[in-house]
Amino acid sequence: MPGGAAMMLTAAVVPPSATQLELAKSLRAATDDLPAPPQPEVRKRSFLRLGSPTVPTTSQPVAIEDVLRFVEPQGMHVLIAQFGKLTTDQAVRLARAIGEAAPSWPRAELTIRGATILESADGRSIWAELDGELTELVEIARGVSGIAQRLGFRFDRRRFQPRIHVATLSEESAAADAAAASVVAALDRFDHEPWVVDHVSLLKKVFHAQGAETVEAARIAIS
Repeated sequence: MPGGAAMMLTAAVVPPSATQLELAKSLRAATDDLPAPPQPEVRKRSFLRLGSPTVPTTSQPVAIEDVLRFVEPQGMHVLIAQFGKLTTDQAVRLARAIGEAAPSWPRAELTIRGATILESADGRSIWAELDGELTELVEIARGVSGIAQRLGFRFDRRRFQPRIHVATLSEESAAADAAAASVVAALDRFDHEPWVVDHVSLLKKVFHAQGAETVEAARIAIS
């Protein structure tokens, strides 16, 4: 198509890779010790003779991965705006406009503190809450959204929330509840070095045989 192939872009604040990896390791460790709960007992009828009673059988245990899907470390970020299909030229215009405005934005020092479980039509998701210089972070987010609006680009206009998506629950069950409780507890006690937001990233998903991968299409420095 004119202007280059269309792409889905996300404007985001991305923690340092060391923080992403540390967070992912902590969350996975929190669920390693959870017993894999058995599936409900299945009763099947024996056909050895007429009128014989049903015979209880037990299915294979459910793995934690069957009820909880973690976000890959490189996909852990603070969402600012999610754009519809942009051409390459439009993406370049967006990055250039953010780059012109970003030197006037404040930096923000952030830490991960606590957790939230959100419910939607797609199910339940677990988010790491942020603490620190949130007023400055909101100013950065408003700056990006304002630029996108002036450029006339369509994007998700939901209210900005200072949090990071870390996991999704696949079902409503005791197993999912136990996994969620462990992840929330891990986020409550997660201890790490604060990081300073010194750039905004434009992210895109690349699809390959092994699945989707989040990659950085552009990095724009702040201040």
